[in-house]
Amino acid sequence: MPEVQLHPYGIILAVVFVFSVGAIVWWMLHPPKAEEETPAVEAALEAGQILVGFHGAWGAEELLRLACELGRQEKAPVTAMYVTEVPFTLPLDAPIPEEDERARVAGQKARAIAAEYETDVRYVIRRGRKAGRAIVDAALHEPTRSIILGASEHLGMEDRLFGSSAEFVLRHAPCQVLVRRPARVKPARG
Repeated sequence: MPEVQLHPYGIILAVVFVFSVGAIVWWMLHPPKAEEETPAVEAALEAGQILVGFHGAWGAEELLRLACELGRQEKAPVTAMYVTEVPFTLPLDAPIPEEDERARVAGQKARAIAAEYETDVRYVIRRGRKAGRAIVDAALHEPTRSIILGASEHLGMEDRLFGSSAEFVLRHAPCQVLVRRPARVKPARG
């Protein structure tokens, strides 16, 4: 029988191989435990606001009614946030009279709905390049238990290229998110 020669590089390679296979087998037999929410996160979710984010006309009243109802049930403060999307071609503080008027009218409607539900609703107006980013930033800076927003089925070219506000919020929000879309209208058959 021929003599087996052991080379130092071969020994090192064999040890690394055995260690790697052993580590993989150990990892497979000991899966990581599910993360539990820390008491601080639980407290923030319990004490946080319900944030209603919107930047257009669709469904804002319906979303706010839902938030007021949830706020009353959960004894949570409600914040209605209107986001004025400022085009990249303008500075953030540039006056946009049409949008400013929409935001003012939305604030009046928010106060009327809050009075209907006998709920305190804080109304804020934020300016940003993208509504989704502004909503997530607000949720990151104030304890927020949930975000409620609407999503349109009709995406513009910019939304198709860069993603919609609802998609951004779903991916980046630090809390639960409720997205409401309009009901589909079935074509009439004749």
